[in-house]
Amino acid sequence: MLKEMEDILSHDYHKKWMVAIPFIIVGIATGYFVPEKIGSLFYAKYDRSGLDTIMTAWFPDNIENVITDEILITSYEYNFEQPRFYSKYFSEQDPGVYNITVGDATGASSSAPTYFDPKILEIPFGHNETLIDGGLICNNPSLYAFIIAKRLRGHKNIRILSLGTGESEFTEVTEQTNKWDII
Repeated sequence: MLKEMEDILSHDYHKKWMVAIPFIIVGIATGYFVPEKIGSLFYAKYDRSGLDTIMTAWFPDNIENVITDEILITSYEYNFEQPRFYSKYFSEQDPGVYNITVGDATGASSSAPTYFDPKILEIPFGHNETLIDGGLICNNPSLYAFIIAKRLRGHKNIRILSLGTGESEFTEVTEQTNKWDII
């Protein structure tokens, strides 16, 4: 009887390992590749130190000292969940928050998640602001600039210079022969 039990257990033991080994291999592979891919979503692709150096060197003036009547650079304060519209108007209203250098404002506005880490600014109220890309809350800042100039400043003749990242060439669709042609 004891011999029969030993044979059964030793036979089942090999079956268990034949099933367990593929799971162990899949587990090791999953444990290595999945965290690496998920981790890449949480870290910036590029180092922001070069960007900050260029922005600080090229745009050292504060928002209030810009030559034009009005300027608008958008960003989003992540921790307080508030938009940041860096403009002369808001710089006059709340200089502690909005009167920063143009380089800091553009650096904050270009902090697109997964490309650059958030821009961290120390403001006079004794805390840091974590600023990310303004396009998350304001995809068309020229509309906000127009509203600020017209409603808050009372300007009548408004000219807008909107700098973007470019556009793709327009291709006119003349005849749709296949439902996938539109894509």
